[in-house]
Amino acid sequence: MLDDHVEDATDPVRSKPYVGRLLACSVRNVDRLIAEGALPVIEISPRRVGIRQSDLDKFIASRRRVRGVPITTTEGAQAA
Repeated sequence: MLDDHVEDATDPVRSKPYVGRLLACSVRNVDRLIAEGALPVIEISPRRVGIRQSDLDKFIASRRRVRGVPITTTEGAQAA
């Protein structure tokens, strides 16, 4: 439990405008990603949220693919 607290202290929290600039999209699109559950948030105050850098890194890594290579899923392979 104590280790989690230490990890939280070293994991920077990014603002929605920062995340939008990094992802090359608008803050509204960041809001959509949050609403879809794709980006977990930390509530900073009742009207302000942030995204942990580690969660942002996981989000980016989950969408990484080689250009021109079709995305395959195990569901599609099982259905065929």
